[in-house]
Amino acid sequence: GIFAFSSLQQEFLPAEDIGYFDGNVTPPKSASVHYINKQMQQVNNVYAKQPEIQYYATFVLTSPTSFITLQPWNKRELSTQEVVNALNKTMDKLPGVDVNFNIPDAVDVTSDSDGNDYTLQLMTTGSYESLQALSDKVVEALKKKTGFFHVRSNLNFNNLRYELTINRDEVAKLHVDPKDIATTISTMIGGKHKTDLQMGGNSYRVILQMREQDLKNLSGVDKLYVRNADGYNVPLSSLIEVTPSIGQSSLSHFMHLRAARVTAQLENNFSIGDAIDFTNLLLPQLIKPNERFSFSGKASDFLSASSDMNLMFALSIIFIYLILAAQFESFIDPLIILFTVPLSIVGALVCLKLFGGTLNTYTEIGMITLVGLISKHGILITQFANDLRAQGIPFVDAIIQASKARLRPIIMTTLAMILGTIPLALATGPGGNSHMQIGIVVVAGLLFGTIFSLFVVPVAYFYLGRFKPERLSNDT
Repeated sequence: GIFAFSSLQQEFLPAEDIGYFDGNVTPPKSASVHYINKQMQQVNNVYAKQPEIQYYATFVLTSPTSFITLQPWNKRELSTQEVVNALNKTMDKLPGVDVNFNIPDAVDVTSDSDGNDYTLQLMTTGSYESLQALSDKVVEALKKKTGFFHVRSNLNFNNLRYELTINRDEVAKLHVDPKDIATTISTMIGGKHKTDLQMGGNSYRVILQMREQDLKNLSGVDKLYVRNADGYNVPLSSLIEVTPSIGQSSLSHFMHLRAARVTAQLENNFSIGDAIDFTNLLLPQLIKPNERFSFSGKASDFLSASSDMNLMFALSIIFIYLILAAQFESFIDPLIILFTVPLSIVGALVCLKLFGGTLNTYTEIGMITLVGLISKHGILITQFANDLRAQGIPFVDAIIQASKARLRPIIMTTLAMILGTIPLALATGPGGNSHMQIGIVVVAGLLFGTIFSLFVVPVAYFYLGRFKPERLSNDT
């Protein structure tokens, strides 16, 4: 059981083939819309050559995004993940194209919708420059680790920007209002909607802005003028200074600290649990005393769900124990009844390992279900043995007779539950992976738990039942 538990991969939700995924393209910094459209045409050409893709739509919104729908299951041989793997190999050969594909979870319960499998937050009370050095080390280490790909950091300081400085002395001498300078630059470079033109029954927006050819370089500023208080037009270039620089477009914070976000995608055979374990080993070697790290997105949801599920499992054991103690008016009988629960869990874990499953929300729910299903076997044997002892039958004879008498009811109810759950274990198609894993846990746990119940419960009763005071029935 320990070997199966330690070797099983852990994840929040099992991956499902839902026949849909999306792709987000990260263009080079300061890339124009025309350049992005040209690159997206290359991406569309790759989609068109993939036979498993039925429909695709590409939009250049805040960032270039593609939405891809695959052929129905019976018309394709490759799964969604296999199609994404094939596309990744092709996209890597396209210059200037950095595509990140995301397969959405079948159940959308994550707190982070950025589409990344792995999100790490690096925090510091120091400067962003020191934080960038840390994020670069983390990104480099993750890229070397097998299982991570498309590793990125949002803190790069590689954005080209222009710093505009107003010459306050010249502005004062020439009686120019600084507000007019800001308005002129904002209107002529950024554009401003001034009015609407009605023509032929249609309405057209009139936007005031410099001509497109003048916006391609900074020399267009030389053609701008601003009117001063005396009514004269003053060249804008004599009042401002534009200096190109390299910086960060936005500076993020997390938990009220300066932060850098490192994101990555995970390969099929590398789960979120493996990624978290690797990070917990790596980061203590890299961070300084004034630096911290935390998980967000799917990693945070996984940690929260695992903690909650462990608590639920413990509470389910305690709850059933107390209910049985009240029912049997004994603290010994519940121990005898629940003795087989850990053994049924072991059987479920071993079969889960053999069939390539993982520890996830579905399998953990299945194990909690086993607690109630397996307890029933022990209740049948223990209750019958107690009744026989109350009739004056010797201790050992009561155990043997109870085990024989309750054998057929136990087998009948177990077969009914197993046969009812087998369709889950054999599930295919959309959602089949999740159904199959919870089915394997319940079927294997019932099978192993029943076999163990027939032997362990009588033996446990033999050793623990003697500590119970005998209660004779009224007839006796």
